[in-house]
Amino acid sequence: MLKLKDKLERNDAIVAIIGLGYIGLPLTREFSTVLDVIGYDIDTKKIDKLSKGNDDIHFTTNPKDISNADFVIITVPTPVTRSKQPDLL
Repeated sequence: MLKLKDKLERNDAIVAIIGLGYIGLPLTREFSTVLDVIGYDIDTKKIDKLSKGNDDIHFTTNPKDISNADFVIITVPTPVTRSKQPDLL
């Protein structure tokens, strides 16, 4: 079994991105240029649309698929104020 460091050096690591919105989807696409990527979201329509014609990224709504990842990145919506400014407090 390869150590995680070895997997990274060989670009064999798998990263899962949870949440395919404003941040998650571009991050998923960028990581897929060098690593295997699992893109997870609960929106089945979004996953169906993204999966069509895409063989580079494994898009899924099945949370069990995340267990195949060496790294997991969670991207969640940033809360905003009434004036649509990021609420970072």
